[in-house]
Amino acid sequence: MKKIVQVCVLNFIIVLSVYKSFAQSPTQIFLSTLDSANKEYEQKNWSKAAMLWERLAEANPVNGHFWDYLASAYFENKMYAKAIPAYKKLIELGYSVPANRAYDIACCYSLLKDKKQSLLWLQKALDMGYYYISHARTDSDLKFIADDPAFKKLLFLEDVNKMARLEGWLYDLDMLQWEVKRKAIRRSSDQDLPAFYAYLAKLRKEIPKLTDTQITIALMKMIRYIGDGHSNIFLPVSKPEFKQTLPIQFYLFEEGLYIISADPKYKDLLGSRVLQFEKKSINEVINALEPLNGRDNKMTVLVRLPYLMRYPILLKTLGVISTSKQVELKIKDLKGAMKTVSIAPDTSQPDIWNIQPYPKGWVSFPESLKDSIPPYLKNNDMVFWFEYLPATKIVYAQVNRIWNTAEGTLAGFASKLSAFINENDVEKLVIDLRGNNGGNTFSGWDFVSKLLHNDKINNKGRLFIIVGRRTFSAAQNTATYFEHLTNAIFVGEPTGSQPNFVGDEAPIKLPYSQIELNVSGVLWQSSWGVDKRIWIAPLLYVPPTFEAFKANKDEAMEAIMAYK
Repeated sequence: MKKIVQVCVLNFIIVLSVYKSFAQSPTQIFLSTLDSANKEYEQKNWSKAAMLWERLAEANPVNGHFWDYLASAYFENKMYAKAIPAYKKLIELGYSVPANRAYDIACCYSLLKDKKQSLLWLQKALDMGYYYISHARTDSDLKFIADDPAFKKLLFLEDVNKMARLEGWLYDLDMLQWEVKRKAIRRSSDQDLPAFYAYLAKLRKEIPKLTDTQITIALMKMIRYIGDGHSNIFLPVSKPEFKQTLPIQFYLFEEGLYIISADPKYKDLLGSRVLQFEKKSINEVINALEPLNGRDNKMTVLVRLPYLMRYPILLKTLGVISTSKQVELKIKDLKGAMKTVSIAPDTSQPDIWNIQPYPKGWVSFPESLKDSIPPYLKNNDMVFWFEYLPATKIVYAQVNRIWNTAEGTLAGFASKLSAFINENDVEKLVIDLRGNNGGNTFSGWDFVSKLLHNDKINNKGRLFIIVGRRTFSAAQNTATYFEHLTNAIFVGEPTGSQPNFVGDEAPIKLPYSQIELNVSGVLWQSSWGVDKRIWIAPLLYVPPTFEAFKANKDEAMEAIMAYK
């Protein structure tokens, strides 16, 4: 019997030692729990996910990531009373956009049928700069408080149909002032908020004497004082007077203003230089329109004003032309002959800003030439694409928006580029961002991150970025990442924004006039905090010339090919 006991004890000791050798450390337990929590969350098993994220937040209470997932799991599991403290913790930690988390608390209290707290937290969210006003107005999570007068007052939902013209416009100005007060970031040297408020006070008094178009122009001029290129009044193209536009596209080259595409009925004007609008010189036209735009730098003038020149109602109201029924242009055609032509506006294309390269059915100057068009003009309507130029061993990749598509992500596109480069005889990679005015910065980060690890191409003289006046917003951030993280050489014009800038868009419609307004409230610091440059300047400065455009040449690519 004693021998049996000894054997049992020995076996127990062996089992215990084996168990100890396989026992998990606290770190291993934490990481295993994290893996399980992610899986349960992805599978939408909210109850299990909440239990696991509770453990993680308790083990590491200083990391907002765990509180973020815990709050979301609680909310999805309809555990609103538990979600509120988690959202408050996120605000305390400054994690995951605090204004959005304050809004989530308002939703929780509404779903718990606590009207007082829900309205209180909605007010807090708005004061903190919550962006998505249109969503808040119709969010079913706020249904419990949606009929309350305080809710309608907070979100400017009073019935404007019952307002007289003066009252309606003043209501719009109240909302405009509210947006600026809660969102405008005091950073830009161009910002002058005292001038903004003085202009606003003056406009309130002048409304009865002004037409709606004059008020719209006044708003555009006033927004300029906010001092960034994203804060703007967007032209109300749904209104009859702003639907009427010239069916042609202008572009400012080094040599002057030219017509680069048009409705087929004006194809004879393609390539013509515009010298005057009636009796006003192009410089006078630019000076009249320039104050109507928010801007990050002077490249804004070059890229945006040619689009504004299409609106006869703007030109007439500003005193550039005498009638908006037709626009008289003095031009110099391709043969050098001076002519005066009349362009009749129509409603076919009221807004062509994001129609690249030009509206369907129009004709373009490059396509009317005998020479084949260069790559940069080929597929401007595609989000991203690339081709191999074997004669020069260059991969040319054009990225026209910082977006993922249904066909693939920008990160996936970068992986394809990298694989092609590694498998083929490639000496240079060109990323063309000159026509890119933004999108999602996080997709841009993923794009750059994939390429910077390609040792074959991320070397001086092998990676080139073409930028220009339209390189803006998320494209600016992407360019800045390339500048800081890679050995890229920049070619073209300066970028249309700054390495550090105030940006983002969440437009709202002013209730009475239905004019769309955007006030930016996000400070992007993709460069060093002390970086005060007004743009990224290219090493190889190649501004667009009509001479090259007329010859279907891409001088930026020629500069890259010549770089040794």
